[in-house]
Amino acid sequence: GSTVFTILTRVINALLGFIGILAMLALVWGAIMIITAFGDDKKITTAKGIIFWSIAGVALAIVSYAIINTIRNVFGIV
Repeated sequence: GSTVFTILTRVINALLGFIGILAMLALVWGAIMIITAFGDDKKITTAKGIIFWSIAGVALAIVSYAIINTIRNVFGIV
């Protein structure tokens, strides 16, 4: 019944929150790498990649959360 969907939704939301936290930590790590690169092009390129993928992770978490909540609202799942 709806209890299964409620539990599943809570688990998915928790996972999305965890993914969001990891992505934000990666963003900070990438920023620290750029600050400490001191002009080393290889380190800067690596840091830019980390920052790009961390932003993509945050965006994915936000979109996933929105999709899940839309499905919950459409089907009336609490």
